Amino acid sequence: MQTRVVKSEPCSREIEVTVAEEAIKGAYQRSMNEARAQVAIPGFRTGKVPLSVIEKKFGEQLRHDVLHDLIRDGVDSAMKEHAVEAVSEPQLLDQEEGSHHHKLPEAGPFIFSFKVEVKAEFDLPEYKGVQVTRKLEPVTDANVDEVLQRLRERAARYEPVEAGGYIAGDLVLGTLTLKAGTELVCENLDVQAIAEYPVVARGVRLVDADTVFAAALPGATLEISADITETHAKPELRGQRATGQLQVTALRRKNQAELNDALAKEMGQESLEALSIDIRTRLEAEHKVKSERQVITDILETLLTRVEIPVAKSPIDRMIERRAQDLARQLIQAGGDATSILSKARDQSETSRADLERDTRKWLLVEKIAKKEKIFCLEDDLDAMYQRAAAEHDTTPTKAREHYESQGLVAELRAEVVERKCCEFLSANARIADG
Repeated sequence: MQTRVVKSEPCSREIEVTVAEEAIKGAYQRSMNEARAQVAIPGFRTGKVPLSVIEKKFGEQLRHDVLHDLIRDGVDSAMKEHAVEAVSEPQLLDQEEGSHHHKLPEAGPFIFSFKVEVKAEFDLPEYKGVQVTRKLEPVTDANVDEVLQRLRERAARYEPVEAGGYIAGDLVLGTLTLKAGTELVCENLDVQAIAEYPVVARGVRLVDADTVFAAALPGATLEISADITETHAKPELRGQRATGQLQVTALRRKNQAELNDALAKEMGQESLEALSIDIRTRLEAEHKVKSERQVITDILETLLTRVEIPVAKSPIDRMIERRAQDLARQLIQAGGDATSILSKARDQSETSRADLERDTRKWLLVEKIAKKEKIFCLEDDLDAMYQRAAAEHDTTPTKAREHYESQGLVAELRAEVVERKCCEFLSANARIADG
């Protein structure tokens, strides 16, 4: 088997593979012998069927199988021989059905070509001694107050409305009965709904809830419309409009917590002053981490101005599609047509292409620096990551390891460790001025 690079571009290789006639005949003969040893044909003992009978009955299928085996082996051999670091699946050229390339030749060699996207090769710029400015943002009283207000909001409780009717923001409790045409969607279903968040059950989204709820009182019957979304359990109901009644049983109103020592004690601090001090300390630590991350970003951004790193298209396309799928799932939960939502999600995700390409260039730069400086992910590094994951998810390091291994995430974990260690190396070797 002979291979040669026909075309070499920064992010792709086109490789031609030639399989000699002798190799084709040998592979076909082995396939015939294997079939002969296995098949049972009336009138012949297993393993004693004449090869002419095997060829007449199975020859076309065997040649097809040999073809694909030779292509697979040829691609693997070529990629190893030419040290190809593939970032996409190899794509055969001129292999459409009906072409002469789709069948083994009756005589002579079999020649095919494939194209594969690869990591671009580039020369590293000088990456030590990069000059950057570190800016540490001070923690202000306004920053502390913003966190206190969020804690206050989180501590708010919905309490029964003793008198009066509904006001915007109230929680409406009741039982819901809906039909889409003659099909029962739900009957006497206990629901809690806020107009701003009108999904009351999986795949059931109230229509104009803020207007309908204006008449809500305990004991009232509200005429309700709802859209059956793409997440509903019954496919035949999806996309339909349902109607029915909501029997209101109670109203609850959000009661904001007071900023006082009692709230602080709920948060694990002795007083409001102690809580404020703790918040300030945490914010200062966060600002320091943010500042150090910005230093790394500035170093990498500086290095990217010193080198041209081409990026393959397929990996970016895959990341954009994954983002689109994730975004579409979120939008579908809020109701709407799945096809139009996916199209919209793809359009929105496409806007991130430039950022994804830039992030990919940064990773390729970090990866190459790590290789040159012999920065690796050691088993001790992995053990530390498993211990951290175990602490975050209230499990054991052994179970954390099993999770990463079963999900095929160990390679990603190793890459994360290498990236962190390389960035620490770059920071330690930079010229950093505080400003």
